[in-house]
Parts: sequence; structure tokens; C-alpha cells
Amino acid sequence: MRSFRRRTAAELSLTLAGALALGLLALASAHRIGASGLDIVSSDSLYLPLLYEGNILGFRLSSASNLFPDLLYYAVARAAGQDEIGALVMAGILQCSVTTLLLTRYCGALAAIAYNGLYFLFGFPFYFSTSFHQGLIVMTLLYVVFPGPGARRTMSLFFTIADPLFALVPSLFLAARAWFDRKADAGEACLIVAGYAGAFFLAESNVDLAKFAPALAASLVAGWIATLPRAHRIVAMLAARLPVSAVPSRWRNPGMREHRVCSVLLLCASLGSLLAGQPARYALPLLVSSIVFWTWRADVRSAARDRRWFAAALLGFTSFAFLYATAMPALTATSRAALSGYACLTEKLRSLGADAVATDYWTFKPLYFLGARDAGLRLLQLDFRGGSPDTWINDHRFVRGQTRFIVRDLSRCNALSRQDRGWAGHCSDDWFSRLGVKARTEACGGFEIVETNRPIDFSAWEGSFGSKLSAFAYNLRQNARKLTNGW
Repeated sequence: MRSFRRRTAAELSLTLAGALALGLLALASAHRIGASGLDIVSSDSLYLPLLYEGNILGFRLSSASNLFPDLLYYAVARAAGQDEIGALVMAGILQCSVTTLLLTRYCGALAAIAYNGLYFLFGFPFYFSTSFHQGLIVMTLLYVVFPGPGARRTMSLFFTIADPLFALVPSLFLAARAWFDRKADAGEACLIVAGYAGAFFLAESNVDLAKFAPALAASLVAGWIATLPRAHRIVAMLAARLPVSAVPSRWRNPGMREHRVCSVLLLCASLGSLLAGQPARYALPLLVSSIVFWTWRADVRSAARDRRWFAAALLGFTSFAFLYATAMPALTATSRAALSGYACLTEKLRSLGADAVATDYWTFKPLYFLGARDAGLRLLQLDFRGGSPDTWINDHRFVRGQTRFIVRDLSRCNALSRQDRGWAGHCSDDWFSRLGVKARTEACGGFEIVETNRPIDFSAWEGSFGSKLSAFAYNLRQNARKLTNGW
């Protein structure tokens, strides 16, 4: 009885300390947002609002479609009465709170505190952003919590479609389990590959997914190698040189060993992504997923389940309440201030008599939501390499029509070098001469409006986007041509 009371008191103390830590992190986040002017609303993050008002089959999705859980967070925020900007900010707050709640429930308060601390210290620009792979953590938790073969195979398929980075989680877990069972799960491996192919199709071909495919293939092959007797003999020979005490008892527990091995493999994947020069938005969710596998354990008694739900509810509510009261107003203010120029740009275009305008990827979605949509101004997303449609993360309905007005983001273009990969697609004006430039006007503190004598006409491409399959074929050909020409 005394040990039970001490354990309960220790858990309660840790929970209260965790709630205090989350409150302080929320206050520190609000201060940091205001000091840095952090703006989480961009053309990348506005992908969810545009998808929310469209449909999947008429849309070129991102390589990580974020259909779950990111789109769900956004839908809840919209149902709460928020506009697009407010809903994006609230979705980020919900993401943090739900992740904190589930981590506390299934992995403990320390795992939840570690998640918040890691993102605050090393991934602050993505801490409150959806569409940047943070949903991978919730998907990993669900994968661990529901161990049934049918549930895991279903999640391997649909979660990989939602975020192909998730494919590493089940593939590495299958490799770890194959080592101990000496049997590969070919069915789940096939569903992982099918989910990856589904994501490639929904994104209408994506070079980044093609580049990541070898890493996924290597992890699946590792699962097959783990079943080979020769691999076991080599490892047994090496392990014989280690003292038994060097192997923790929990690693020798059949119920936990595959989780711990998978945790180490995910840690190596996280560190490997950083060494390969990948941004922190890939490494951090893999690192937190490693923590999930390391700290997860099944409930044994109903009393333990009750205590964990109490701790989870307390930390989840604390996270949401403090972030809603402090970080959300700060994020909303900085984002609206950063986007104020797009309303000005809309008014300027209307004063010039424009009823349609072509612009680059980075300008398109902010201009659409911050003025053009309500003003009835039609937009065309333009690839500035040669004046053709840029369909990346956009609705097919925008690949139609014509216009004599082009908008360039001079501030962004001047910040880029001409050798930068993004310069040609978003800034190049070498092809303007074939249309005949009638006038150039700088407007709203960083934009250039170009009026041409002859219009940019997208009608030649409309037939290529009559269906999802034809759009996939078109973009696959385009990407193959770009790769052939060195991008």
C-alpha cells in the first residue's frame, strides 16, 4: 500500500511539474513569436485551406497530402468559426495539444515534455504549423497503440498516403520484428509500398518522393535480411563478446525488445536525415517517434489507466489553454501583419482594370485568400521558366483562362540568387519579350505588376487537367523532362 501511495504521489508530482513546464513554454513561445515576428501562414501552409474548399481528385496534392491528422485539425478550427488565417493558427494549437495529450496517456509526461521542448528549441518555426510532418507523431502513436495485424496494415496504407515519411516507421518496425520472429510480413510491406505509390499518384508525380524511395527500399530490404540465418549467426558471434549485463533486462523482454530496437533505428534515421542536410522538420518527428517506441508500454491495471488519463487530460488541457491564451493571439497578429500587403495588391490590380492575374507559387495562395477571391479576381499559377502553368499543390480549376497581368514578388526575387533552384520558376522574366511588355508598376512595398501586350493563355493546357489520370500523366512527363535537362 505504501509503495502504491508513493508511486501515485510521484506520478502526480510529475504531472503537476509537467503542467507548469507547458505553461511556461507557452508564455515563452508567445514572447518569442512577438520578438521574431514569426509568420506561419505561407503558400505551403495555405495548402490545407485551398484543399478544404476543393476536392482531392481535382487537386494536385502535396507529396505529404496531410489528409490526416492535419486536415482534421483544420476542419475542427473552421467549424469553430475561424476564418482561413485563424483556422490555420488554431489548427497548429490543436496539433500541439492533442499530441501532448496522447503522448502523456501512452508514453508518460516526460515524453510529452520532451516533445514540446524539442520543438521549442530546435524546430520553433514548425512548432505551431500544420503540413510539416508533425502529424507523423500521432500516426506513430496510433500504430503502436493498436497492434492488431488488420489495424496496422490499414494504418500502413492510409498513413503512408497521408505522409510518405511515415513509411519509415512501419518498415523499420517490421525489420525489428522480423529479426526476433525470423519471419517477414510481406503483406504489410506491400501495403506500405502501395501507400507510397498512392501518395506519388495524388501528388501527380513528385521528384522528392522518387529521391526518398531508395531509403524506404533499404528499410524494407533490411527486414528481409533480418530473417536470414547467416545474419543471425554474425550478430550472435558479435554479441558473444559482450557481457550479459551490458544488455538491459527490458531489451531481453520479448514484449518490449522489438519496440526498443525500432526506437534506435528511428533515432538513427533522424540523425541520418540531419547529416544528409535535410531540414529539422523531417528529423524532429522521427526523433519524437523514436521516443514513442522507447517509452511506450501497455497498461496492466485499471488504476494505472485511470491515472494516465487524468495526467493526459490535465497536460492536454493545460497545453491548449495556455497556447490559446498566449501563443494564438501572437501568431494571429504577426501573420496578419505579414500578409497585409496582399489586400493592397488586390486593390492595385483592380485599379488597373485587371480581372485576372498570373503569379508564382509563393504569391498565389496568399493573394487568393487575402483579397483576390473576395474581389472576384481570377488567378493563374505561373511557372516563370517559360510562361506555362505551375500546378504544384493547387486546384486544377486554376489551369484555365488568360490574362495580360503578371505579378512578381520582387522582395523574394531580389533575395534569391539567379543560380538558386527556385529563381527561374518564380522570378525569371527572360520570356516576357515574346508577349511584349506594355507597362511595369511597383506596388505595395515589394511587388511588381507587369502588363503585357499579348495575353498569357492557359487554354492549351486545359485538356491535360480534365481528369486526375491525365493530370498525373502530364506532370510525370514534365518532371521527366526537367530531370533530363538537369532540372
